[in-house]
Parts: sequence; C-alpha cells; structure tokens
Amino acid sequence: MQVSVPRMTALSSTDAQQGGPGHHAAASRSTWLRDWADVVPAANGTVWLERDALGDATPALLAPAGTDTPWAPRTVPAASRSACTAFLDGIQRSRVCAWVRGVPIIESVVGATVRMRRDRRFVDGGTHARRLVLAPSACVPEAVHAHMARAGVEFVPVEVSAEDSHPDVARAAAMALVSAARATLERQLAEEWLRTAGADHRLVLDGGLGISETVATSRQVIGVVKSHGTLYASGTAREVVFGLRPGERTTVAPHRRGVRGPEVATWYLRLRAPLGGDPLFGLVRVEQAIAGGAGETEARADEWAAWLLLERQPVALPDPRWDRLLYGVAACERYLTARLGY
Repeated sequence: MQVSVPRMTALSSTDAQQGGPGHHAAASRSTWLRDWADVVPAANGTVWLERDALGDATPALLAPAGTDTPWAPRTVPAASRSACTAFLDGIQRSRVCAWVRGVPIIESVVGATVRMRRDRRFVDGGTHARRLVLAPSACVPEAVHAHMARAGVEFVPVEVSAEDSHPDVARAAAMALVSAARATLERQLAEEWLRTAGADHRLVLDGGLGISETVATSRQVIGVVKSHGTLYASGTAREVVFGLRPGERTTVAPHRRGVRGPEVATWYLRLRAPLGGDPLFGLVRVEQAIAGGAGETEARADEWAAWLLLERQPVALPDPRWDRLLYGVAACERYLTARLGY
C-alpha cells in the first residue's frame, strides 16, 4: 500500500552548520510537537526541544572477521548491456525533538522505493513510507495522541523504563525500531515487485537478501552490500579480497545471516581501483540466490558481476560513497529525500 507522507520541515545545511535562524525557530517544529507544547504544562519543566540529526543509523561497530573462506580471484567476463532494470533502497531520518524526564522523544520518517529504468530514465516503481514518533508510552500524555493522529504521525512505543533508563538506552532502543520499520518497508516493496515484474526484469537491492525467504531465493534479485563492518575473510582469504583488481570478483561461497536466515551465495567484487591503497575502496559484497549446482551459481555470478560493472556509470557524485554506490541506488535515495522532504 502506498502512503502519502506529510512534509516534514527540515533545516537547511547552512542553518544546521552555522546555527542560523532556522536552528531554534518555533516554525521548524512539527505540528504535533507544537500541540504537545500546548498540552504539557510548562510549569513541570520536563519538556524542552533539541535539534539532533541522527542520520540514517548509528554507525555499526566492526565485527570480528568471518571464517577463512577459500576465496579465489576471478576475472569477470564483459557484457554489452546491463540487464538490471530496477533498484530498491530505503532511507531513515531521525532526530531527538523533545525530552521528557530525561528520556529522548524521537521523530522519524522511513521510506523505501523502487526506481525502474525506462527509456534511459528512472520512474517510480512503488514507494512506501511511514512517519513515526518513538517514546516510552509513559512519556506521552493521552492528549498528545489525538494531535499526532491528526498530523498523520504514527506512535511507536519504546519498551524502556521512563524513570530508570539511561537516555542512550532509550535512544538505541528507538533507533532499533526505526531500522526495523525501514527493513519491513523494503521487504514489502521487494516482494510486491517480484509479484508484478516480468521474468526479464532484474532488481538490485541495496543491502543483503536476508530480508525474506522470497527475496533470498529469487533469481531476479541480487543484494549489493557496500559497507564492510564485517569482513568475511581472514588470513590468506583476506589477501585475496584486498588484492582484487577492478573487474575481478572472488569465487562464490555460501552465506547465512544469523541462525535462521536463508542461505544465499555471496562474493566480493571490485568496482574501482583502490585509491591511496585503501583495500575497501570500490569494494562491494554481493548476495544472490543459490542456483542449482556450484557451476550454475558461478555462471550466474559472472552475469550479475558483468552487469554491475556496467552500472558504474554514471558516477554517483557528489556522494562520498561514490566508489561503491551504484547510480541507480543513489537515485532511490535522492528520490526519497525529495519526496519525504526530510
């Protein structure tokens, strides 16, 4: 189901960086929050505003290296054209908008979209979005719920103690719920796309395929992971991954996210030459459905890798992740940012 999200007022980059007039202006507050200020007695001193852009998510800590998978380098065969016809990505934007008894109240918008390539242009292939306020239930006066409902805001309770919780615990719990909401939209959108797309269409998903069994087993979808908080290589295998040249990939290995996650095939691909010797520059990890035997899976990986190499152009500048960010995925992020207005 597609939803229309009310526009959320955001700071300009100049105001945010220089503390300009929009930084503390009452006009920048959401309608529901202005209503809240009218409901909560000013004398109690428990509510004040703070603009704190949390961005997409808290940076992940580096995880220990995975098992020593026997990766081997493999040159990707050339392709004349890319068969990737659609790209899917989601965004989440969050900020601390108020404090109640030392507990942060988080306002978030999450969205996911599919951008379809048609006549060398991107068109909307489906967009889902939700606008959320996250807080312990005890922190939200009953009167505020009606105000949020009128503003089209969905309340999500955070299961922490309003009296005893450390502010960072409440913030982390809220951000985990935001990330889960975004993942749900991405899963729903990917499964809807698979039900309606023709057999000749191919979808590139930003991130892994573990969002659902349906997505993980489809031969029409691949997941491209551009962050490397966990490196699935150690010892000599790490040397193989770091030593990949542009246009090379590793051989395929089985991969499972978590104990109950679906098993997929995964491999590393070097999109661009490492600048300054940075071994992660231009490096992505790809997940695909396991197709038949090992030979068939490797052949499918060659096809996908050849198409991804063609997707290096246009370059997704000025995004700082341009070395690993496919232009189609960047188009999803730009579209969502413009549509959600945050």
